[in-house]
Amino acid sequence: IYDLNPIFFLGVVKTEMDNFADAINNFHFALKFQPDNPMTHYYLSICYSQTGDHQKALESAKTCMNLNPLRIESYVNLAECYAALGKFENAEECYKSAEQINDKFLNLYMSWGIILQKNEKYDESIEKFEKAIEIYSNDKILYYLAGSYHLKGDLEKAEELLLDLLAKDPDNLDIVCKIGIINFDKEKFLEAIPYFEKCTTNPRKYSKYYYNLALAYSKADNIKEAKKNYKKSIEYHPDSVLSYVNLADIYLEEKNLRDALRNIRAAYKIDNNSENINLLYGIILFENEDFENAFQKIDKAIEINYENVLSFYNKILSEYPDNFAYRIQYAYI
Repeated sequence: IYDLNPIFFLGVVKTEMDNFADAINNFHFALKFQPDNPMTHYYLSICYSQTGDHQKALESAKTCMNLNPLRIESYVNLAECYAALGKFENAEECYKSAEQINDKFLNLYMSWGIILQKNEKYDESIEKFEKAIEIYSNDKILYYLAGSYHLKGDLEKAEELLLDLLAKDPDNLDIVCKIGIINFDKEKFLEAIPYFEKCTTNPRKYSKYYYNLALAYSKADNIKEAKKNYKKSIEYHPDSVLSYVNLADIYLEEKNLRDALRNIRAAYKIDNNSENINLLYGIILFENEDFENAFQKIDKAIEINYENVLSFYNKILSEYPDNFAYRIQYAYI
């Protein structure tokens, strides 16, 4: 009887089109005629999750499960709702209940592994992904499994899995980007660069990797390319505060105080409560002989995070004039 409701099906179509607001309206209208249709509540929960209303998603998921307590998808959906609200113990209970119903359900272990990964329980997430692979191996699960190994710190295993995936799908830029990041984490900066270069061939989707590319070039001492790609990062992401900060630092090293100031000011407009931004701002101002404002920024950096700024102390003491070093030293007393 549920399958005869055209408003429900319209909501499903809108869901598949990512038109979640309209889908929610359709499902609520459908519930006026069939208030006990568990599938309507199931899809309603999914739509609320996609729009960020996790509390309403949870309520709909609970209703769905109560209406059909043997439907394993209901438990998985409910677990994901609990996890989105930070209630991981409740999510774990739902996954365990689902496992008792059907321990051969692929999406159960896929979902469970992803939630464990987000909760930084990497060994447990690996266990769930491997359980999913036992049921049916596919590239998506292997990609997530590689992610857990990467986050755990097993870079070799993560790279091995990703290279196997890349051999099967060489144009998959998600895999390409991930391998680039792993090479960067292994401090193989020159090896990382070609992967990041390939990612940026599709800047509409992967423009965030201009920053990674710039950082890799910087680590490889190719400052010209680093500057070019930091600027590309800012072009696509005007709020990329670290791109401004790193550019300011480069210009400071080059004694180009005009561009150093321009970039650190841009970073400061985005985040004026970062101790590192205030500290770098102070150093650049001091180099520009604007001593009063330099000391104000340094004092603010110390106020924000004394311990972090203290770690820069020896560097400041060795690189900057005596009166500046003395002023910093006095602030710590």
